[in-house]
Amino acid sequence: MAPSPLTRGEGYKTGIVQTFLPVHELGGAIPSRGDARRTLNLTGNVALFFGHVRPFKGLDVALRAWRLLEADVTLVVAGEAWWKSESEYRELAKGLSNVRFDFRYIPDAEIATYFAACDVVLAPYRIEAQSGVALTAFHFSRSVIASDAGGLPEIIEPDMLFPSEDHAALAARIDAFFARNDRAELERRAAGQARKYSWEEYGALFGRLVAGE
Repeated sequence: MAPSPLTRGEGYKTGIVQTFLPVHELGGAIPSRGDARRTLNLTGNVALFFGHVRPFKGLDVALRAWRLLEADVTLVVAGEAWWKSESEYRELAKGLSNVRFDFRYIPDAEIATYFAACDVVLAPYRIEAQSGVALTAFHFSRSVIASDAGGLPEIIEPDMLFPSEDHAALAARIDAFFARNDRAELERRAAGQARKYSWEEYGALFGRLVAGE
């Protein structure tokens, strides 16, 4: 027997409401870019690959892209390596002086320092529904360069996307980012994304749903 549809009086309509993964909002003060870089001993252009390092997240794609960069950019990798050994990633980075690995669990108290220190966050994923890392980047007003996998194009601007697994295209996106003269505006836009995908907006959506709007 087919299940009975849910009813709520005469004229009640059912449907699908599309929502979003809310921004990862971390409490506490956010250090300045300068203070964060002094803490991490970083200078110059900085890109961040953050979180659990799993094969589907494409760190190997980023490391291959680094060999093609024209811009001088330090890649900071911060997070635990899962399923693939750290040594495999270190081998891919062999000879690259501008790659820094911090393979460990990053406690909440240190997250702000990593995001504040960087200029851009990378999400070169092979597959993904959505990205908590990208949404965390928005909380810290940082732009995200991401692959076009899964739901990432729903939250990342088209000129910051590249075809998944195409390391040459990723390198081109990174070079283009560091050649831009509107990076302050990009950070303002990232902050706007944080407001758009905030917990307040998430709660308001469910409020409208409960109210039957």
